[in-house]
Amino acid sequence: MKLVDGKKLVVYFGCFHEDEPQEEDETRTITNEEHQKIIQAYRTKIIEGFIKSEEARNVSDLYVKPPADLLFNPIVFTIHVPLSLQKPVYVAIEESRALTEDFECVFDGNLLLIADLVEIDKMSFGAFDVRDRVKTILQKIMKVRSTPPCLYARPVSFITEKIQISKELPDNYVMIAKPMDSKILLRMLYDEFGFDLNEFYSLCYDRYDIDDRVEKLEAQVTRLLKKMSESSLTSWKQAFRRRGFAKERRKEMVGVLAELAEYQSRQSQLKRAFREFMSFYRQSSISKLLDLSDLEFYGTPALKLDVDLMTKTVEHVRSELEGYSRNTYTLLSALAGGVIGSIITLLVRTIFKI
Repeated sequence: MKLVDGKKLVVYFGCFHEDEPQEEDETRTITNEEHQKIIQAYRTKIIEGFIKSEEARNVSDLYVKPPADLLFNPIVFTIHVPLSLQKPVYVAIEESRALTEDFECVFDGNLLLIADLVEIDKMSFGAFDVRDRVKTILQKIMKVRSTPPCLYARPVSFITEKIQISKELPDNYVMIAKPMDSKILLRMLYDEFGFDLNEFYSLCYDRYDIDDRVEKLEAQVTRLLKKMSESSLTSWKQAFRRRGFAKERRKEMVGVLAELAEYQSRQSQLKRAFREFMSFYRQSSISKLLDLSDLEFYGTPALKLDVDLMTKTVEHVRSELEGYSRNTYTLLSALAGGVIGSIITLLVRTIFKI
């Protein structure tokens, strides 16, 4: 694929994160050499998955000799998707649809770039179809999920001369370049924006992780309250099951408190990371690609947890369990007293033959 006069190379970007990353052993420090081996093993697994797939072709490295600080040499590959197989659901405006079937992609373990060559007045709707195909390939290798925005709605466009591009098209940032191979242009783009885009998507991932935690916490508390309200262990025959019930509820309550502490910790980390990102946003290259409003939207959790209400709810459950335990002990004591009394009465009658 080569950029030529009268065409533009449109590059969309998105991100996939491993859904269940391997947990590191916090009791020991991983050396740089061990970390590099982990990254290389991860990269090798992805390359093998691309090669085994029926869709990814021409798998190669983005850099012949990667920069010293780049542990994961981005993987380049092409995907051919006939127009007849491209999902029509992604076509927003038929008149501006580019009839493109060949796409060049770059994947660095998280960040995904999808490029195709189209007419100046056309748009690459097929890139969204390719995104889904790349995700399908990755899901056969590991558990991944897309991190919004994926793909970002306004792509980068390379053109050979300054030409007026229709305002109806979503081109966000236009770069002038000489006619050259698309792989070189993708390398230029990654050199300029790769690091900052990874930082941006790290914020986005943390944002959606916090939203997931809010939903899970609310579901946990709802289940806990439901179990408390549905408890009907009032019969003396079930008294011995009460201790088990209270133990299970206390365990669930501790789990809620642990998740609540983790939520607050993640919230604080995200706020700190967002402030740091914003401090250099206007001076960094990322400001050319991302609107400030988008950055604020994707860097701020959509769901908010009422920590005070959650804490009071847990305290209410704790007090209910205390009363529950006291009633259990009273009932068991009464039962024990009755049994002991009956035994003593029986002994007295037997001994004295009353």
